[in-house]
Amino acid sequence: MRMNERFGAAVALFIGTCAIVCGCADKASTTTATESAPVMGPQAQTEPAQKEIKVSATGVPQLENPPAAETIGKLKSITGADVSLEGLRGKVVILDFWATWCGPCRMTIPLLKEMHEKYNGQGLVVVGISDETVKQVTPFAESMKMDYTVVADSASTSVWQANYQVRSLPTMAVIDRDGKLRMYEQGFDMNEGRGTRDRLNELIPQLLADK
Repeated sequence: MRMNERFGAAVALFIGTCAIVCGCADKASTTTATESAPVMGPQAQTEPAQKEIKVSATGVPQLENPPAAETIGKLKSITGADVSLEGLRGKVVILDFWATWCGPCRMTIPLLKEMHEKYNGQGLVVVGISDETVKQVTPFAESMKMDYTVVADSASTSVWQANYQVRSLPTMAVIDRDGKLRMYEQGFDMNEGRGTRDRLNELIPQLLADK
């Protein structure tokens, strides 16, 4: 299996670990999904599961051989800084694909700010990527005090949308220091004790300790 096929298969398996998830499929809808019917992309719906992913008590996937994360391309933050996964190798990265109009995305932002404030000095980089314009994103980011890296990439040829199957918002991916995908989910999981917050609180310290 080629690398990009293996990455896609792993994403499809990650999707199967979703519980109750809240996300935006497009600007006109807000969707709630259950484990039997997650809101995800076509590949997740059509590719049969190859094997079950073991998960921790909070739902963190336990992969024996995580796939290499796909590129997000060469992007620019709203402050003009270069942003790429290649340039962040050696860091733990949270990728958050979001939009200003997405309600569940606004629920995710405080958690991402908390992760940034707590772990930025230990090697965590949070990157929020929107397909909107800098003019749309900048005032919103300032009003929400998004002090982590924020990207506005309105190019129609954005590789990150295809590589990370961004068809519902928010979509989140966690990548370890070696550039391997360790967590992937769409929507903001609000389950008590087994939600997005719980998984990040478990996984991020583990990945930061692995130097």
